[in-house]
Amino acid sequence: SQPFWSPDSRSLAFVAGGRLKNASVAGGAPKDVGPVEGFAGGSWNRDGTILYGSAKGLFRVSAEGGNQTAVTTLAAQETGHFWPDFLPDGRHFLYLAWSADAAHRAASLPVDF
Repeated sequence: SQPFWSPDSRSLAFVAGGRLKNASVAGGAPKDVGPVEGFAGGSWNRDGTILYGSAKGLFRVSAEGGNQTAVTTLAAQETGHFWPDFLPDGRHFLYLAWSADAAHRAASLPVDF
């Protein structure tokens, strides 16, 4: 579910069975990147970094797999950071900060990690 393209459009990342995977459009078995909990949108930059959203915040992981690192922390009234999207420079990104209270919902300004 929730597929998204690599920056060169030669691979596609997706979630299956609670795990993030990527597959070459040329064929072959998908690579396992690692477990993802509550996945809510992903984005992949030219440096091979994948950002994904969740109810716990944004996380980054190498497209080749490895340790996942938290990139954002939820504010007290937020219930998740979702749908990250890298900007063309591949370092800055946008995401949706969600809250049950509509007054605390926002699209973030560009963020650099």
